[in-house]
Amino acid sequence: MGLRAELLTATFLAVAAFSAVASSADASFTGLVLYSAVNLTQVIYVAVHNSVQFETLMTSVERVLEYSQLTSEPGYQANTQPKKEWVREPTISCKDMKLTYYEGGPKTLKNVSFEIKAKEKVRKYLKIKTFSD
Repeated sequence: MGLRAELLTATFLAVAAFSAVASSADASFTGLVLYSAVNLTQVIYVAVHNSVQFETLMTSVERVLEYSQLTSEPGYQANTQPKKEWVREPTISCKDMKLTYYEGGPKTLKNVSFEIKAKEKVRKYLKIKTFSD
């Protein structure tokens, strides 16, 4: 876009210079026209920057509107509260958890079971695979 703006400005500058010479225009008028032609590049850059910024902001609005109209996944409407003793001695347990990313798809997690008691670190139970493993 910068190259196009420079080419547009150079074309406008050339036309203004040739017109001033061909018409034997006043020197002050010719100087004003040439000065305005040089400043045209900056105006074009500002206009392009503002249009890109506006498009980015409108994309954000589109995403917010799209996400606000998504349907909830099943199971999130449950209105159950944890047991009262959980507040004093919290424990998180999971038995035979399976996960698929879409209905009918392959299982990405199979038979995952764990229990995390109060004040335990989770990291000691996980076997973390890295790319070097």
